[in-house]
Amino acid sequence: MEESIDQRNPEESIALFDNRMSEDNGSGEGIELEEISDHPEVKSQEDAVLPPSHLPTLGKFRRMAIILDYFSFHILIHLTLIGLDSYIAYWLILSTFSSEPTHFTAPTDWYVCTIAFIVIPHILKSLFTLLSQKWPKIGLKNLKTFCQCSKIKTVLFVPLWNFEWKAIFEALPLVHIVKRCISFYSLIISPERMKSILEEREKENLYCVALHSGTQMTLQFAIGFQLGKFSEVQMISLILHSIYIVHSGSSFFFTQRRVSVHSFHSMRERFWVFCILACIFVPKIMSFGLLFSYARTFLTVAFIVLFGIGTMALFYDQLVPEEPNMDQVLHGFVSVWLPCVPGSKNNYLLKTSIATVAFHLMCHTILLIQIFSLQVTAVRFLPLSFHCFPPDYGTEPYLKGYYCPVENRSTILFGDSKCSEELNSATDEVFARICPKGEFEHDKLLLHVLPTMMAMGVSLIFSFVLAKISSKNAKTPSKQ
Repeated sequence: MEESIDQRNPEESIALFDNRMSEDNGSGEGIELEEISDHPEVKSQEDAVLPPSHLPTLGKFRRMAIILDYFSFHILIHLTLIGLDSYIAYWLILSTFSSEPTHFTAPTDWYVCTIAFIVIPHILKSLFTLLSQKWPKIGLKNLKTFCQCSKIKTVLFVPLWNFEWKAIFEALPLVHIVKRCISFYSLIISPERMKSILEEREKENLYCVALHSGTQMTLQFAIGFQLGKFSEVQMISLILHSIYIVHSGSSFFFTQRRVSVHSFHSMRERFWVFCILACIFVPKIMSFGLLFSYARTFLTVAFIVLFGIGTMALFYDQLVPEEPNMDQVLHGFVSVWLPCVPGSKNNYLLKTSIATVAFHLMCHTILLIQIFSLQVTAVRFLPLSFHCFPPDYGTEPYLKGYYCPVENRSTILFGDSKCSEELNSATDEVFARICPKGEFEHDKLLLHVLPTMMAMGVSLIFSFVLAKISSKNAKTPSKQ
């Protein structure tokens, strides 16, 4: 028997095949074709990872250095600073229960601000994360919609449900510590998440440097200068805060710019940036502490107004509409303490450096004019570190030494037996320095202000060097 050969032309065959396929689909027995995508499905933002070709090529040693750096500064030193600052607040609170009139009694704002500066960065980060969400639009045009119960869910509750509540909650105080520990664990077991974790760390450090470490150092310097001495815990806290700020600044120098560079791309270059930033930061923070130690003279109001107006003017001058506003605000606040952010505009680093130095020089000029025009030198208002006080010529002998105790931070006890030629720093008592013959009351202030102003001027040279390094990195991003 001969095989029957289909004599139909190709068009008839294709039409017959299409009819059979449509019949199969109608009966529910069709062939389901699954579309296979080139990339795996992303379930959440945390699961979103870059493909291996986009990951930075890091050796084993450099990856271990990143993990160690994350643990040391982002967890260990951060917890240590919280503990030290909390102990300082506890020490200041205890001073209010002292019954000795010559022991210092901390004002309420000292320990309240010490505690507040610990939690403010994390509360603000959580708040700004909440405010940056896509809120439902409520206006006069939508009032009719709210009258319909079926549409309230779509218009109001669905956008609220889609908020990043997890990120908002994780930014809160204490909760952020658990989040950092989890990120550290993920950094070890999931190298592909390294980039997202380090970016989140940089944003957290912007808040902590601007609103915790910088403000806390200024406050503790002001307290120490007013009392004429520093406690050991204060000294340790100031040193660790300084290291943390300069270390974070050396990372901001590479990451907070138009074309971000990995902060560990060159360990040698980052070391030199760290050293340069340290030379810029030390005179700047000393200047802040000196200026704000005159809080009792109300000069700090003029300083705050000057820095506030100048910083906001600089922010609007350097504003880039295409960039996130919150990031640019944080860059401005960080630059107040340490100009280390290249930013998105040309010469941003150099302009912030020159502007902040000019603010400091103007404030020191105002300070000198005000203090040298005083008619009476009172221990109640002036910091004990920068002034000596005239002796009481009404008693004989009027002075038993160069240092005499102060009662309630308002009256010098000239006839007290505790007057001595050397300052006793091992006690909680407050001592004022009595001017020896031939010394002016404000000579010591002049000896501190003039070197500080000169150091601020010299720091501009380091800022020019830093700007030069930044411009070189901006021209050759591909090589890094």
